Amino acid sequence: MPLDEDFALDRKVMLEVIQREQPALVFLAYPNNPTGNLFDAAAIRQIIEAAPGLVVVDEAYYAFASDSFIPLLAHYDNLLVMRTFSKLGMAGLRLGFLAGSRAWLSQLEKLRLPYNVGVLPQLVATKLLQHHDVLLEQAELIKQQRARCWQL
Repeated sequence: MPLDEDFALDRKVMLEVIQREQPALVFLAYPNNPTGNLFDAAAIRQIIEAAPGLVVVDEAYYAFASDSFIPLLAHYDNLLVMRTFSKLGMAGLRLGFLAGSRAWLSQLEKLRLPYNVGVLPQLVATKLLQHHDVLLEQAELIKQQRARCWQL
């Protein structure tokens, strides 16, 4: 779906397309890549409620956002949230996760290839996640530096 002139999600058009096309799957990036803007959370909730199928919210850049849809997973059976550790400085691990209802995850597990995550990435990620706060602090420093650049 094209964004509007302010690079925002066009809620009206999106809801019309969902109504007309009845998609089995909707993907949304939150925050959006490449614009970096955070779509209106209320609009995304409306999209989740209107969608007849799954809505996957890609939160690859969650460390640079002030919001997340993970707390809403208990409220929407058709919501899945994806995250990657790549944007936290762990791109070489090629590791992420998908969160959602047990029913959907058990169905998607049937599609997962065996041994899709190696032992070394698992061990490194386990160690790094013990220091998740440090990774988030690094992201916060990047946000502060970005804000300073915009002021120049």
